[in-house]
Amino acid sequence: MDDFGKLKFDVHAALCDSVDTRTVIEKFRELIALGNAYINETDSEKTKPNCLLLRNIAAYITNLLKIFGAIPQSSQEIGFVSEDDCNGTSFNKEDIVMPYLDALAKFRENIRSIAKEHKVNAILEECDILRDKTLTNLGVRLEDKNGHTTVKLGDRASLMREQEQKEAEKKRKEKEKLDKELKAREKSEKEAASIKIKPEEFFKQGENSGKFSQYDARGVPTHMADGTEVTKSQLKKLEKAYEAQKKKYQE
Repeated sequence: MDDFGKLKFDVHAALCDSVDTRTVIEKFRELIALGNAYINETDSEKTKPNCLLLRNIAAYITNLLKIFGAIPQSSQEIGFVSEDDCNGTSFNKEDIVMPYLDALAKFRENIRSIAKEHKVNAILEECDILRDKTLTNLGVRLEDKNGHTTVKLGDRASLMREQEQKEAEKKRKEKEKLDKELKAREKSEKEAASIKIKPEEFFKQGENSGKFSQYDARGVPTHMADGTEVTKSQLKKLEKAYEAQKKKYQE
């Protein structure tokens, strides 16, 4: 709050100094950075932000934009004007809808807590649908953070695109998880099947089928499929694989 007050004082001084636009813009950037830093700090500390402070910062920034002509003086909204404002029917949409959205968010938060306590997954899924689809389609962002729910108005198209990206990423991760589980299952089944193979038959079937043409009395390959003799290094690996298979088969 002290930093906000100091920045307001600096902006006022710059405006009184023959409208020192450059300084005002610098302070304008500092003000935005201050607000963002405060939000990040509350997120990291898992505490609720001071909504009144953030609203005052946003209102002050809006007032500065009015001074420089970026926003019509007639606008009653915080931030840039909506289409209705441009058509001359100015009203603060946030003031009208936020009390209802806050009530809805609080009700949903309570319902989720009860559903979690009693492990009612169907209700939790419906709460997610309300957040991710119903409200997103209405241009409302509902965020569940650190056990609390926050409500923000946003651009419907942007929120829809953002949600589509989240769903696409979720599907990608689910597919990746299924692929890993499938590979692990296939590996397990393959290992289970290989245990039943006799050591002397191990190099004559499965993935080894067709690789070799001659074998010793134990069934260890001595020649490759093209008739060339296996090298010493290859033989060492084959001997090791044979002993491993023998041990698995005997267990």
